[in-house]
Amino acid sequence: MPNLSLDRSSRIRLIDPDTDLDMVVTNDVRSFGGDVDVALARETWAGPLEFDRFWVSTDQRTSGSELLVGHAGIFSLDLTMPGGRQIPLAGVTWVAVQATHRRQGRMRELMDVMVDDARDRGETMLGLLASEGSIYRQVGFGTASFQQSYLLDVSRATFGNLIEDAGSCRFIDAPAERHTIVADVLTRALPARVGDVSRPERLLERDLSDHPSEREGDSPEWMLAHEDASGVVD
Repeated sequence: MPNLSLDRSSRIRLIDPDTDLDMVVTNDVRSFGGDVDVALARETWAGPLEFDRFWVSTDQRTSGSELLVGHAGIFSLDLTMPGGRQIPLAGVTWVAVQATHRRQGRMRELMDVMVDDARDRGETMLGLLASEGSIYRQVGFGTASFQQSYLLDVSRATFGNLIEDAGSCRFIDAPAERHTIVADVLTRALPARVGDVSRPERLLERDLSDHPSEREGDSPEWMLAHEDASGVVD
């Protein structure tokens, strides 16, 4: 483990997954809004999270017991640079501070710890998907890319022929085959896409899960794979 130099803030410590994870999930829901099955979230995220790179911010109650009021973590990823070279990227994730403890510098303390950890591990870049971009400018982050969404009237839209060789499509039903196919496509695509980020095994497993309670009333997910003329899924 790197030396995190936590003396500057006794309020920050590494997560204890056996005792803290339920409260972390609850805190996250309170911070972002929504409804979640805490037990299911614990089950599905206990594997993907890197507990040696996940910190909590605590406060002491008047009774002397500890109160968890914030958290943040890092995923160890790779980022594709121009020329196809990949560099280590500290993927910042799960950043939240309870409303009762905001404006106290707690997010900045968490960010300082994560920056120190990334530097000690030889990672030269930290990145995240920001739900509120203006917050992260205050702690040294800048805009790397934008995201745009469109709503289409399907009665007026058609698919363009974007693939020179049409090949063929087939449904993929077996979970193991789904995982193998997606992992293979991502591995082949990553070096050719500047700015693309790797998807480690633990995160890919979470992405491909299809638990009934997370479908919001929709049907099970269907996966369709396209194969080129030689039978390679692309």
